[in-house]
Amino acid sequence: MRARTGLGGLAVALLVAGGSVARAAIQTVVIGDLYDGGTVNLAPGDALEVRLAAGPAGCAWKPAFDDPAVLKADSGEVGPTTVFRYKAISPGSSSVGLACLNPADPVAPAGALFRVLVTVKDSILVPRGLILEQPDSGSDIFLVQGDLIQVRLPANPSTGYSWAIAGNAPSVLRPIGEPKYDPPDKGKPGAGGTQTLEFRVVGGGGAFLDLVYKRPSEKDAAPARRWGVFVAAAAIAP
Repeated sequence: MRARTGLGGLAVALLVAGGSVARAAIQTVVIGDLYDGGTVNLAPGDALEVRLAAGPAGCAWKPAFDDPAVLKADSGEVGPTTVFRYKAISPGSSSVGLACLNPADPVAPAGALFRVLVTVKDSILVPRGLILEQPDSGSDIFLVQGDLIQVRLPANPSTGYSWAIAGNAPSVLRPIGEPKYDPPDKGKPGAGGTQTLEFRVVGGGGAFLDLVYKRPSEKDAAPARRWGVFVAAAAIAP
């Protein structure tokens, strides 16, 4: 099972992107089923829209818990996709829970649950960034459209091996430029360094980012190493 990890919850450092500024405009963050267990960062006045597909037969999505002092329930829609809307009121943190309940049996256990942690801050820097390293492989990462990712992995080009993208969803996670290699600070000749691959979140949805370490000339050979994460991305409504 993957670790449920949100932006800022990893052991590695946040990346302060060059040119980051405090966001002034009000925005609407849209999340769906894949964002269960994630964290959303908002500023006062921002809106959160939660879109959930139909749950198990016989149940309907209902609000279970939130903190109205931080996040006020705004409106909702019921249909093939159930929509819940909230407005960020004041700085603080609020867990938001939605439960799929059977209206004919109010004491029955929920057929499904959806939970996110919402943090409201007076100022949010954009774009935000996250540095991922080798131990983060296998994690679920929760990000928002516009965020940046740097993946930094051990590599040694003198052996002919390098990291390459084997799987991705470019509509969610777009590569930025070519991979970069940084040699060791005081390594011996032939010692390995670090290869960095950069990505920007360009849309909402899910992306399995799969990286392989192999020689480009050996197309049919199994990779020497693999690294991968699942990215659940929130969209920003236009």
